[in-house]
Amino acid sequence: MGAALSREDEVLAQLERIIDPDFGMDIVACGFVKDLEVDAEDGKVAFRLELTTPACPVKDVFENQ
Repeated sequence: MGAALSREDEVLAQLERIIDPDFGMDIVACGFVKDLEVDAEDGKVAFRLELTTPACPVKDVFENQ
């Protein structure tokens, strides 16, 4: 039986579903997810999304996903 995923790993697994159309890879593999924090008490999640350029044309698409 496999080990249970940590809360951080669960969040990353969900974020892996978001694919960058320019690179054809998920945003976790691209290294865009930074400073991931999951509050153990209330489960709130916070992270920064660091894109290749501040004016990245898919920024709004990522925020909606």
